[in-house]
Amino acid sequence: MKKHFWAILSSFLLVGGNLLAQSQENAVEEFFRTESKFYVVVAVLAIVMIGLLGYLIYLDRKTKKLEKQIFGEKNLFFQEDKK
Repeated sequence: MKKHFWAILSSFLLVGGNLLAQSQENAVEEFFRTESKFYVVVAVLAIVMIGLLGYLIYLDRKTKKLEKQIFGEKNLFFQEDKK
């Protein structure tokens, strides 16, 4: 009987917790949409991602330039020795 009691109690807690979490998520989504803050968050994230992508492209170009200065046009570092 104790096993069944704990199983039923835990299932009620899990289901109740999920229902409570869903209602809180809906409230948060509703708040962002009504206040138009959702679009501000999306815009800020988009700007950050574009900035990171631009920085990675900048670093890639800079690295290629340094490799050409160090190894020349032909990358001698990765060529095999011919005997």
